[in-house]
Amino acid sequence: MKMLTFCFLVILLSVFASILNSKPVISLKDLGISSAKYFAHIFYLNEIGNILLIDFDILDDRVQTVKVTKNGEFVKVEDVSELPEDSIYELDLNLLSKGKYKVELITNTHQSITNELKIN
Repeated sequence: MKMLTFCFLVILLSVFASILNSKPVISLKDLGISSAKYFAHIFYLNEIGNILLIDFDILDDRVQTVKVTKNGEFVKVEDVSELPEDSIYELDLNLLSKGKYKVELITNTHQSITNELKIN
């Protein structure tokens, strides 16, 4: 009886730990929204503020391409389809000049998520 209670307790604790450590997953098809204001937890800056971190793991779809544009002109286009699905992509802002930029993620389902960025 003690062994059965112990096993039940271990299983119960494992389930709770799994729930607590899980990340929410966003399904773009369900939302029909691509503005970054709805995905603030995907794009965030490091503590110093010089690297934009993009969390691919939060999305249900797989990110294929990261595009950075300034005034409609491409500054950087990178194929990230070979990166693991749970990657956190780093965009070094030190490599960009002052101005307003648009960071766009293109998924395998051709959905687009954009984030506007200003570098002073």
